[in-house]
Amino acid sequence: MLSHNNQAVQLDGSIVMAFTLVDVVIYALICRWAVAYR
Repeated sequence: MLSHNNQAVQLDGSIVMAFTLVDVVIYALICRWAVAYR
């Protein structure tokens, strides 16, 4: 049970990390587009 919980927490952490990475990339693209469009 404990190892299962640990695995679930690790999975959630990697998912959050992936979403954070995507957010950063999208934010960078939006900033670049805004600067180019200006």
